[in-house]
Amino acid sequence: MNAKNYLSQLSYYEDLVLMKNAEARHYLSLATAINVGTGNLGTVVQSSAITDRTGNYAAAFVDAQAEAEAILDEYVRLRQTIQKQLEGLIERDEEGNILDDRYYKVLHLHFLQNMTFADVAETMHRSMKSVFNFYKEALTRFEELYSPFY
Repeated sequence: MNAKNYLSQLSYYEDLVLMKNAEARHYLSLATAINVGTGNLGTVVQSSAITDRTGNYAAAFVDAQAEAEAILDEYVRLRQTIQKQLEGLIERDEEGNILDDRYYKVLHLHFLQNMTFADVAETMHRSMKSVFNFYKEALTRFEELYSPFY
């Protein structure tokens, strides 16, 4: 796996959490929608078949919700790890003052803030060409520092 693929996992996990949550909401709506009215009396009647389906949908909801929470936990762990790794790209002097943080900024804005390269260029007050150059150099530097860890 290269640096770009590693960092792109954040977007993958974000999408996966959204899909699992949508799946859970779908099962919840199915579980709560399976009631059959008698029409003229306004009372609700449930048969055992409906109860079984309601229970199945409720169980599917609980499972999907648990899967979404597990994925979210993994996403948070990965995001925190990547944030710390990106901070390692900041060049500092002996006193801790920042000398150069362009690599950090371009990768942070693109991968952690989900910005397009046009937005990154605008935020950094740079041309698209210089942002692309920083991006390529930053990925190379990131791989040099962290490829053994992913």
